[in-house]
Amino acid sequence: VGRGAGSSNNVVIVTGLGSLWKSGFVHFSESGRGTRLTISDGGAIDSQNIGLGLFGSDAQALVTGADSLMKSVGNFQIGTFADDCRLVVSNGARVQCGNAGLGFSYLGTNNSALVTGPGSTWTATNQMVVGGVRCSLVVTNGGSVFAGGDVFLGWYTDGGTNRIVVDGGTLSATNAATNATFRLERGTNVLNTGLIDVDKLFMTNSQGLLEFNGGTLITRGAFISAGFLQFTVGMNGSTPAIWDVRAGPTDHLLTRQLVIGNTNSFNQLFHTNGARLTNTMAAILGSLTAARSNSATIAGARSRCLLGAGMFVGAFGSGNRLVVS
Repeated sequence: VGRGAGSSNNVVIVTGLGSLWKSGFVHFSESGRGTRLTISDGGAIDSQNIGLGLFGSDAQALVTGADSLMKSVGNFQIGTFADDCRLVVSNGARVQCGNAGLGFSYLGTNNSALVTGPGSTWTATNQMVVGGVRCSLVVTNGGSVFAGGDVFLGWYTDGGTNRIVVDGGTLSATNAATNATFRLERGTNVLNTGLIDVDKLFMTNSQGLLEFNGGTLITRGAFISAGFLQFTVGMNGSTPAIWDVRAGPTDHLLTRQLVIGNTNSFNQLFHTNGARLTNTMAAILGSLTAARSNSATIAGARSRCLLGAGMFVGAFGSGNRLVVS
C-alpha cells in the first residue's frame, strides 16, 4: 500500500467482527507517504511480516477496540528507513508479532508507538527494539507491552534521543527461562507509574538512562554500571517508587550509589526471596531533606545486600526505615 515514491495518502480500513485481511507480506508506505490503516471493532490483519513505513514516511496505523487484532508471525517494523511513522493501540485492541522494531535502522527518525487503555496489548514473542533516532514507545492508562526476549532501547550510535515511557501501564520482558533482558543502551526509560517487570536489567552504556520517578520495577538480576551517577528509586515523582529485587539466575550488581528517596517520600526497596544485591558504593535511604518515610526491607533466607561503602539511613531526610529480618 503506497508502493511507489510518488504515491501518497492511501487508506485501508478493516472493521467489524469477523472481517479479516490475510496476507503473506504487508507493507504500508513502502516508498510512498501518508498511508493510513485503521483496524477497528473486531477487524483483523493476519500476515507473515508487516512493515509500517519501509522507505516511505508518515505511515500511521490505529488498532482500536476489543477483539481488533494486528498479527505478524514474523517481523513487525515501524519506520525501518522512514520518518514520522506511528502506531496507536487503544481500547482493548491487540498487536502480536514475532520480533518488533520501532525505528529499527539508524535512518528511522521520529517514529512512535502508543499503547493505551485497559486490555490494549502489544506482544512480541521474541525481541523488541526501540532504535533509530528520536523514536518513542509510550505505555499508559492500563496498556501493556510484553516481550518474550530482550528489549533494546537505543540500537545505534545516535540513539541517545530515544525514549520508553511507562506511565500507568506495564512493560514486561520475561520468559520461562528467566533470561529476557531489558537493555538500556542509548536513550531514556521513564517510569512514572505502573510496572516494569524484567528478568534482568542491563545498563552499561553512559547514554542509557533510567528516570525512576514512581511505579514498580521488578528485576530478577541486574548489571548497572552506567547511566546517572546515582541509581535512584524515587527521583522526582508524586507516586512512590518501589524496587522489587527478586532472586534469579544472576545476581544484582551496581557500581552506582543506590538512593531510595531523593527529594520525595514513601519510596521502597523490597529485597526478598533469596536475592543477592552487591553495590560497590554506598546506599542512601532518604537523601535530601524532603525525602521522608522511605524504607528498605531485606528479608528471607539467603537474601543478601552487600554494600561497599555502607548505608546512610536518613542522610538528611526524616522518618526513614531499614528492616532486616
